[in-house]
Amino acid sequence: MNTPKRNPFADAEHSLPDSPLVPFSGESTIIISLNGKDHEVKKGTSLSDFIRTLGLQPKGIAIAIDYEVVPKDKWQETILSDRLELMLIHAVSGG
Repeated sequence: MNTPKRNPFADAEHSLPDSPLVPFSGESTIIISLNGKDHEVKKGTSLSDFIRTLGLQPKGIAIAIDYEVVPKDKWQETILSDRLELMLIHAVSGG
């Protein structure tokens, strides 16, 4: 029996800035999903550039594509594609 993959990040709390779908003027764009919210970005945008446009700092966060975490040293060379689903998780410390 095949059990569907469970999103390991589904129960985590995330506070992401809202990024409304605002079309870029005359430029080719794609739609990606980050934690269930759609974002419109320029075609050819790297994962690193996308994180910067959200105003997020790379320290203390991880990004997964298809349930696999992308190492931070691969963010710049990871080019986003249309309808890609990303998951962002924040590291939380405490005791």
